[in-house]
Amino acid sequence: MNVFRFKFEEHHRDGSIDTWLFVFKPGFIWDLASVPHVLRGIVDNDSRSLRAAAMVHDTLFALHLVGFVEADRLFYRIIRAHSGGFKGFLAYIAVRSPIGRNIYNDHNSKTHWMSGFVEVYKNGDKI
Repeated sequence: MNVFRFKFEEHHRDGSIDTWLFVFKPGFIWDLASVPHVLRGIVDNDSRSLRAAAMVHDTLFALHLVGFVEADRLFYRIIRAHSGGFKGFLAYIAVRSPIGRNIYNDHNSKTHWMSGFVEVYKNGDKI
């Protein structure tokens, strides 16, 4: 059983950098990228270029470690860094939908089952 680590440096306009580290442990479950069926002919929800962004987004959503807007922003920045292009933009639009906000609002507990299978660090501090 392998542990998957994903590290991402988020560069901000003011020149500052936030370093994110996600440690996904065996047993972590996620639902791929939440791309609406109508767009799956254009954007594959199991695309290799979307996997890390989707795992990070699912974690931030389920555990409410950051706000809705910040979770979506980080998803978009990871996509831009790893795949970019129009398909990445469409995936971002899908998570920004009112449906996504409703799902976020329904997950209101930091004791969600996922917490035992992932650790999240921002600038070296566990969040």
